[in-house]
Amino acid sequence: MTGPYEAMGRRKDGTTFAGEVVVRPYCFRGKQVRLVAGRDITARKQLETALARHTEELERQVSERTAKIAKLEAQRGQSEKLAAVGQLAAAVAHEINNPIAGIRNAFTLVKQAVDQAHPHYEFVGMIDREISRVADIVRNMYQLYRKQPSKTEPVDLRLLLDDLNALFAKQLSQGDMTFVATLQCSMTTLQVPRGDLLQVLMNLIQNAIDSSDQGRTIGLTVCEEEGTVNISVSDEGGGIAPEVLPHIFDPFFTTKTEKYQKGMGLGLSVSQSLVMAMGGRIEVRTELKTGSTFSVVLPQTSPVDRSTAQQHHIIKEVVTHDY
Repeated sequence: MTGPYEAMGRRKDGTTFAGEVVVRPYCFRGKQVRLVAGRDITARKQLETALARHTEELERQVSERTAKIAKLEAQRGQSEKLAAVGQLAAAVAHEINNPIAGIRNAFTLVKQAVDQAHPHYEFVGMIDREISRVADIVRNMYQLYRKQPSKTEPVDLRLLLDDLNALFAKQLSQGDMTFVATLQCSMTTLQVPRGDLLQVLMNLIQNAIDSSDQGRTIGLTVCEEEGTVNISVSDEGGGIAPEVLPHIFDPFFTTKTEKYQKGMGLGLSVSQSLVMAMGGRIEVRTELKTGSTFSVVLPQTSPVDRSTAQQHHIIKEVVTHDY
């Protein structure tokens, strides 16, 4: 064989280099000999290495772009699906709302006429609660599709965390759970629709409680990251199964089948709609037998309260609810 062959060469100073050797048959003074020639190919090897790295980087970028496009397509499909279902639900809710209002007004008169000593008076309260439950379902159906966000206002994040703690104090106490709220960012005010944000966080915290056993910890963390404000709700529950994860934001999809926590499957759908109307998104991280974290990622549009941030960079509240 005549080559060329690649081999390592050694210079006079002892350093090595990449070389290329070529062997050719040659007739010298009537004898068949081999003529061996070599050259330094260090520069070529460096170019090949650089080209390989460049090709690998391009392949990585193409892979990332492909994955990003697939993700955006999935999000677009989900948004279109949510919009279609939301518009239908809003139309149905509009038709149901008037009869519900009439039933509620009529039942108010009936309730006043029923004596508390009547043997079936217990059904009065049950009917009242069921009417309220239907009204809540109708209201949630209205919120499945939001073209425009609600009116924004400055929301004090510390007061919001206090309100959430107060709203869930009794339920957390009954489950012997600990609620840990951490404000870990320099801003203390966020310009968003307060009622919508409160509803989203209440839905996420309620889901976290429903997913957790007694004695567990529910965490809520607020932090800043690359021009966004991230509000994360985490639990120590069983996590979300891979086959369930793609459907958790689908309207009317629910895994709460037990009687004490049965739901309509509108909580996450409504939450996603409200957050999207604010210009944000909801991200999910989950691991089986470890727990889940739902993060509301919102654009950072409110001014930063630097004076307060310098004094208290991290504000942490730990509340333990006992029986």
